[in-house]
Amino acid sequence: FQIEIPYCQELQRIDVDVAENQSDIRFKFFKEKILPKCELGTVIFIPSYFDFVRIRNYLKNENESFVQLHEYAKEGKVAKARELFYKKEKKFMLITERFHFYRRYNIKGIKSLTFYQSPVQPKFYHEMINQVDCNYAHVRLLYTKFDFLRMTHIFGDNCIRQIMSSTKTMHVLVSR
Repeated sequence: FQIEIPYCQELQRIDVDVAENQSDIRFKFFKEKILPKCELGTVIFIPSYFDFVRIRNYLKNENESFVQLHEYAKEGKVAKARELFYKKEKKFMLITERFHFYRRYNIKGIKSLTFYQSPVQPKFYHEMINQVDCNYAHVRLLYTKFDFLRMTHIFGDNCIRQIMSSTKTMHVLVSR
């Protein structure tokens, strides 16, 4: 799988010691460090439906401007959500991995793409990046050491071993 246009991809490590805590720590990191930096036209790609519900509920409670695409959404709501996002009437779009698996829509108007976690299906990483508007591209992936296998399938073993063994919490990769 290839990324068609060169993009800087920001890989942001979240330090987690115990696997059982990773969901709570990832969510706290996301809402405190990532969400405030997100701008108009941001897609947040979420592999887990449980994480999706948690983020959706948080955004609702904070009165954030967003639309949602998930596997249970009706066709009419999906069309309306895509239109509102494209016309910049909504700031964020939440997309579940299962929605992308079943529907594979081309999402227009993406200025920034945040992967809440590495996708289970590695090709979805590249497919989503290839939808980003190349004039504004900002791609970010949040990961923990427990995402090693998923990330290996996306970036390759050597690259991920170097990233995981590094003391740095952020890495920037440029696709070729």
